Amino acid sequence: MNPRKWNCRWWVRPVNRRKRQQGFLNNLFREIKSNDHEEFFTYTRLCPEQYRTLLELVTPYLRKRSMRKPLSPDTRLAITLTYLAQGDSVVTKHLEYRVGRSTVYKIVPEVYHAIWLVLQPIVLPVLNAEKWKKISEEFFLKWQFPNCVGALLDGRHMEIQAPPCSGSQFYNYKGYFRIVLMVLCDANYKFTWVILVNMVN
Repeated sequence: MNPRKWNCRWWVRPVNRRKRQQGFLNNLFREIKSNDHEEFFTYTRLCPEQYRTLLELVTPYLRKRSMRKPLSPDTRLAITLTYLAQGDSVVTKHLEYRVGRSTVYKIVPEVYHAIWLVLQPIVLPVLNAEKWKKISEEFFLKWQFPNCVGALLDGRHMEIQAPPCSGSQFYNYKGYFRIVLMVLCDANYKFTWVILVNMVN
């Protein structure tokens, strides 16, 4: 029984070589970003100004050095945001943006990490005793609920693909693998704490 051989036919697929002329980023994406803000928001869940701000923040984390010309931070961010906003598959993004499938698989977690690094201190800063006390006072003033530092929302089951060798660790009674998202909100419904947990049945 011979192992199946895989022959590499191209360094870059011919269809991907035309990304500058026919790729989604250099054509439709730039057009809707400039001329149709409503459609751009539908596609990325950000308005163009928010997109530019986020791009400026993550660019230092997304610059790559390579012998060949690497994908720009703009391309990397666009692929990831449209992947998240549309719920598409990696195959769809690979064809739209004319980049390798394995490249998309690599880009998405890198951009997730960069977004977390730049936005976590802004959106979910670590709270000190003074900030917790202020939240408690707001709960009392707004809701007449004393000594409360947050409203815990019910856990949300997020469906995942089971990690290798995890057995039934991530399996739940609803019949799928999952992790649980739990959040704490202040008196104004703003998230103050977020955690992903694996609750064993």
